[in-house]
Amino acid sequence: MHRLAKTSQLIANSERLLAGIFCALVFLLISANVLVRLIKVPIYWIDEAAIYAMIWMGFLAASSAIQADAHISVSLVTNKLAPQLQQLCKLASLLIMVIFGLCLLWLSWTWFEPLLLLQHGGDIDRFTSTELNFIYTEPTATLGIKKFWLWLIMPWFSFSLTFHSLARFLSQLFDPANTAGVEH
Repeated sequence: MHRLAKTSQLIANSERLLAGIFCALVFLLISANVLVRLIKVPIYWIDEAAIYAMIWMGFLAASSAIQADAHISVSLVTNKLAPQLQQLCKLASLLIMVIFGLCLLWLSWTWFEPLLLLQHGGDIDRFTSTELNFIYTEPTATLGIKKFWLWLIMPWFSFSLTFHSLARFLSQLFDPANTAGVEH
């Protein structure tokens, strides 16, 4: 259990660092956008880059918040319950998050269809034409890169959400008094 919590902590620390980098990137991109528009030389890809950086920042921060038990929760009712019922509600909530993460993982898997892509020998054109899945060919509007590179945050978030939730669930299940792996 301790190793799982440590791994979860390590992943969350990396996610927080990356989220901070993306936050700085959003700030720099928006600032640059303001400056170039002031001098009447708009650079159109900056808006799209800032949006994608903010999306990545949000998903990385949300995942690390799950690990740290710093996510938004409504505890008005559960705070009034007996400690045993509070623990049961916490376990139920974590189990729901694990199930939700697994559903997102499954949806990401079916969206990206990596095995079908491999069955087509990695040939994206053949994969697209036979499977009618255009995930690997759709370009961004102004950045000129394939959107799937930017959408990779979804499988990562799905995995990370599942991993952090499972680590916290098992930690709570086997040692309810232990808050190991929870950093505030």
